[in-house]
Amino acid sequence: METSITHSKTKGVCPPSDRKYNKSDCCLKPETPPKQPDPGMYSQQQNFLAGQPMTWDSPDITTNLTGGVDEDVVVTVRNYSSDSAAVGVYVKVAYSQFGIGFPRQTLNILQTNLNKQGLAGAEAEIKFPLPQSVKDEWSNISTFVTIEHPHDRDDINNLGEQSWSSAGSKAGSTHQFQFPIYNSLSAAETFSLQVLESDWSPGLSTNAINLIPGQSANITLSLSPPAGTNETKRFNVVALRSNGQLYGGVFHRLSVSV
Repeated sequence: METSITHSKTKGVCPPSDRKYNKSDCCLKPETPPKQPDPGMYSQQQNFLAGQPMTWDSPDITTNLTGGVDEDVVVTVRNYSSDSAAVGVYVKVAYSQFGIGFPRQTLNILQTNLNKQGLAGAEAEIKFPLPQSVKDEWSNISTFVTIEHPHDRDDINNLGEQSWSSAGSKAGSTHQFQFPIYNSLSAAETFSLQVLESDWSPGLSTNAINLIPGQSANITLSLSPPAGTNETKRFNVVALRSNGQLYGGVFHRLSVSV
C-alpha cells in the first residue's frame, strides 16, 4: 500500500518549532567591538581631516638628511592598538621627482610584525635601500609610504609622505625656493596653494594654478628674514584641489646667519 505525503506551504515535513532561541544558545560570541590592530604612522591626511597643522617633514620618514639623495629611506611604523597585536603588516615605499603630484615608482614592499601599544615591539624601524641609479639621477625626491593590514581598524593613519628640502641664506636678503607641481589627475584641475606658516613674510608666485593632465609648473616661495636674524625656520606649502581635498605638499627648511 502506498503512503502519500501531503506537503504544507512551509518548507519541510516537520512543523516549525515554537522554541525561542536566546543569544546565549549561540556557539560564536564575537566581542563588541572586536579587538583589532591599528598599524599606522604620521599622516598628513589624518591631520588635514582633523583640522590640525601638517608638515611634509614627516617624523616617521627619514631620507635626504643633507638635502640630497644620499640617504636610504627609513620608515617608522607603530601599532596604536593597546588590545591587539598586528601580525603581517605590509609597508610599501614609493618615490617620485621632488614636488607635488608627480607619478610614483615603487621602491619596495616589506613586512613586519607589531606588538600591542605600550609593549616592546609595538614600533618598528624599517630600512628601504635606494638603488644607486636613483641616487645618481635625482638631486632630491619625494617619498610616500602606504601601510596595509587586513584587519586594520582605522586606515586614516596608513598614508604618510615626505617632501623635504633645506637651504641656507644671509639675514636681510630675500630667499627664494622653487618647487614643481604636476597634475596627475585625469582632468584639468585648479589647485590652490598656501603657506601654512607666517614667519619671514612668506609669499608664493601664485596662489592658484590651472593645469591640464600631465602638465607641470614651477612655484616660487619667497622669504624675507630680517637683518640680524640668526636662526632656522620651517615652512610647509600645501596644495588643495578645487573640491577642497588635499593634493600634496612640500617642506622647506631655511637656516639664516648674519
